Amino acid sequence: MYAASLELEVQGDVAKAVEGALSVEAGGGMPKVETRMTRTDEDLKVDLFSEDLPSLRAAVNSFLRWAAMAAEVAQDAQDQDNTYQTSPHQGN
Repeated sequence: MYAASLELEVQGDVAKAVEGALSVEAGGGMPKVETRMTRTDEDLKVDLFSEDLPSLRAAVNSFLRWAAMAAEVAQDAQDQDNTYQTSPHQGN
């Protein structure tokens, strides 16, 4: 069996968002790959296991891309002012 461990340094709400996004795939979304995730206050650990190396490589690449995308979206959302501001209509 082949294995890979990913330790992602994410914290707070960003960590929760990344964990939520990855948990969908960890729940059986990757054929031929078993996944375990654990989150601490400082990081998110993803352990991947597979009987064949190509499946493991594909899973590592996919999880890294998904994690990066989820972290970026969560960070951008956190940085935004979440209030809606409308400008008054300026007609002629």
